[in-house]
This record gives sequence, structure tokens and C-alpha cells, in this order.
Amino acid sequence: MTYEGLFIIRPDLDKESQDKAVEFIKGEITKREGQIESAQGPDKKQMAYDIKKYSEGLYYLLNFKAPTKTIAELNNVYKLDNMLLRHFILKKGA
Repeated sequence: MTYEGLFIIRPDLDKESQDKAVEFIKGEITKREGQIESAQGPDKKQMAYDIKKYSEGLYYLLNFKAPTKTIAELNNVYKLDNMLLRHFILKKGA
């Protein structure tokens, strides 16, 4: 299946930590038989509402393929990471 993931990374991280967060996101997908197709960002943007007292976030958009069973595992892993404010994974296509 093909998925689109949007990840909001904490804006107060230094460049090295931002890179680690991006590598962590991609690494968890590839570790679970996923394939990265494209990526955009991370770009700093103003959020519509504060999340964990942050009004801005680094938005990172990722398109990837992965087995369906992988998504629940990814959601659990990303939920526990303190570098990520939010993440959304959506199935693409019909």
C-alpha cells in the first residue's frame, strides 16, 4: 500500500537533532519493509493551534510504500518519540 505521512517535529531542535529526527522517521519505515518514495521538508510553519506549548513546527512530508500491518507499529513508535509533536499517516489512492 502507498501512504502519505506528515510529521511535525519540534521547532526548538538544533540542525543535528532535526537531521536525527528525519533519519529516525525514515529508518523506522525502512526497518519494517517500507520504501521511501519522496520527501519534502522539514519546513518551519506556523500551526493553527499550539501543540505542547509550541506555536510553530517543522513540517516533514513523506510518501512511502509499506505493508498494511506496519502502520499500527509505526503509529506506536512515533507516538512515543519526544522529538515529534504530531504525526499523521494516511492511505493514498482508492
